[in-house]
Amino acid sequence: MNEFSYNYNDKHNHCLLRKITLPLYNFSILVAVLVQSLFYNQKRKDLVKNQWFVIGIITIFVIVISNAVIATLVRVDKFGIREIYQTKNGGAAQEWFFNTDNPSNDPRTGGEEPYTKFVQKNSDGSWNVRSAEVRYGILTSSGYHPKLITTLNQTQMAKKMMQSPNDWKNVEMTGYFRVDHFTFSTHNGAAHIELLARGARNTNEKTLVNGGLPKQCEATTYHSNTYETGRVKFEKDLMHTIGYTKEDPKREQAIPKLDRKWVGIKAVFYNLSNGRGVKLEQWIDQDASNTWHKVLEYIDNGHRGGGNPNCGGTDHTIITWGGPIAIFRWDNIDNMDIKDFSIREIQDPPVGAYSFNTPAIYILIDVLIVTVILMIYLAISKFKDYSIF
Repeated sequence: MNEFSYNYNDKHNHCLLRKITLPLYNFSILVAVLVQSLFYNQKRKDLVKNQWFVIGIITIFVIVISNAVIATLVRVDKFGIREIYQTKNGGAAQEWFFNTDNPSNDPRTGGEEPYTKFVQKNSDGSWNVRSAEVRYGILTSSGYHPKLITTLNQTQMAKKMMQSPNDWKNVEMTGYFRVDHFTFSTHNGAAHIELLARGARNTNEKTLVNGGLPKQCEATTYHSNTYETGRVKFEKDLMHTIGYTKEDPKREQAIPKLDRKWVGIKAVFYNLSNGRGVKLEQWIDQDASNTWHKVLEYIDNGHRGGGNPNCGGTDHTIITWGGPIAIFRWDNIDNMDIKDFSIREIQDPPVGAYSFNTPAIYILIDVLIVTVILMIYLAISKFKDYSIF
């Protein structure tokens, strides 16, 4: 099972905490060695010559130093949330993080309707949204400028871009959600959350633009859906809304129901090398402990079709280009708390962020260190003339 784990309590201090604080379970084996050493030492006057005492001290020192070094390799974002893939290098990576002070006044949001209304900031720093239809559009640093979109022909966009060179393409989208109340309406589908990217406005406008294609063709997007019931699935829209493909990849009861508890959701979209398609991944932190599990993945290699798009491609077209707007969306959830939203452009090809902070990795490294130290001591002790003890 794919899993990344990193616990944190105070997001403002997470960088410091992860470097100087180690989980208590990492010291259990060390405490056992030290207690054993002191037990033997009670009957000895010369503690320095006690072999087990020296071994225990050396072991503790080596493990503390090694664990501290490993902890610095953990990759988290500005909110302390675990990164699955590394952010693109070079300083030109597109990144966006939720405005925790005033999300309604963020110049890099918009382009979508209806306008997202934030009701209040909660005591835990999250924000409350009360609307059964939310489309929270996130722009790249270039913004959304329809006049810069010279073509919506998918064959041509596949050779370059939709609007700008830094359109959202290979991305990792993250958000934490708490469903406080949902409706039983099925308009736009039963109560669910969507993270989507690679297009512009999701509009039904039939107005013809450059190339004689309708504005509906802006909505070429991959969707990562998480339902209140625990179902997850991917969608592909090649022309809003008549261009949705059929037989979407999905998984029933992938996670517990979303009612009244925090859950983390990540959507990852990236192009595979050598034109092999586009990889879609959904990751879940189901108990908000920053422990992420991959619950669904799919490669769009052109075999997935359906719908009736008319945007210069076919119903099997792979969306290999990016778009200026990525969207956090939900339907039929009329009372939602949200926090720690982010979008990061990831390396191409993707590189996994370090995961040395998982309990299993720490324990394994600790055991290996103790084993090596004991083996070195036993080897030296065979040659008493050279023994340091």
